[in-house]
Amino acid sequence: MDFSKFLADDFDVKEWINAAFRAGSKEAASGKADGHAATLVMKLQLFIQEVNHAVEETSHQALQNMPKVLRDVEALKQEASFLKEQMILVKEDIKKFEQDTSQSMQVLVEIDQVKSRMQLAAESLQEADKWSTLSADIEETFKTQDIAVISAKLTGMQNSLMMLVDTPDYSEKCVHLEALKNRLEALASPQIVAAFTSQAVDQSKVFVKVFTEIDRMPQLLAYYYKCHKVQLLAAWQELCQSDLPLDRQLAGLYDALLGAWHTQIQWATQVFQKPHEVVMVLLIQTLGALMPSLPSCLSNGVERAGPEQELTRLLEFYDATAHFAKGLEMALLPHLHEHNLVKVTELVDAVYDPYKPYQLKYGNMEESNLLIQMSAVPLEHGEVIDCVQE
Repeated sequence: MDFSKFLADDFDVKEWINAAFRAGSKEAASGKADGHAATLVMKLQLFIQEVNHAVEETSHQALQNMPKVLRDVEALKQEASFLKEQMILVKEDIKKFEQDTSQSMQVLVEIDQVKSRMQLAAESLQEADKWSTLSADIEETFKTQDIAVISAKLTGMQNSLMMLVDTPDYSEKCVHLEALKNRLEALASPQIVAAFTSQAVDQSKVFVKVFTEIDRMPQLLAYYYKCHKVQLLAAWQELCQSDLPLDRQLAGLYDALLGAWHTQIQWATQVFQKPHEVVMVLLIQTLGALMPSLPSCLSNGVERAGPEQELTRLLEFYDATAHFAKGLEMALLPHLHEHNLVKVTELVDAVYDPYKPYQLKYGNMEESNLLIQMSAVPLEHGEVIDCVQE
């Protein structure tokens, strides 16, 4: 007999009984159905007894295990309480440690501040003593005429002076240091001129380093501008003394300036930190120092051309200038990000400024030129009104 059906969720009593009788169909057919039913009842009673016995044993075991579970729960509760107390103690220890650490760190910060101030005071005293030592030795150093050694001494004095700002004789020390720098510059000037004139890269780099250290870079650049400006101004004067017409003279000047740009950029890149700006200033200063000046040359050239040709001559001069400006633009474009835009604007102004006086009267010049050309047109009759009447 299959008792597993009793465990099914869809257990049906009628189906189970019918199935049990179908299993014993031979006995039912022979008239022993009552006996078969009694047998089934007896088996069910035995099975019920077994189930009851199993339930009793399971309940007994559960009752025996219950005190152990309760004891485990109680022990776990005690351990949790102990852990909570320990965590509270740890939290208090951490809080105390943070307070102690904060106080200790504050003490360390104060000690570090004191240490820094003591070091600063010691450095100031050392620098003050260093100034005295260097000042005493500087005259002997100048006697050596060694530019690098003298520069190193002056740099040391300059650094010492930065630490002596609050001393009573600070201004006197500044004046003394500037006088020493002037002596160094005067001593080095012949060598500087020779280095810039001969385009000696290594020697020029030495002077750039020296003058940078003593904060005299503008003075060094002044030597550079003077050396190369003299050459360009001499070339312009030579052109002015030639028999060439002014437009050819302008073309010669602009060719010299453009050639100087390319040559000097190649050299200055090896020497100066901002080569493009340096060479740009050279051109600006040269254009402003031309003798005779470009405005006067343009004015004389236009006046000599006479009313009939003044506009034509002016446009010829302007074409030469525009051609130079275009060449300069092509030279500037590849390194546009390296240029100082303020200096670029100044250079453009220096190139085109000679033509500003003609901008205001250009309309009148065009009108005069047109009238002159119209008056030169041959007419069949003496008066224009006669031509109109015909």
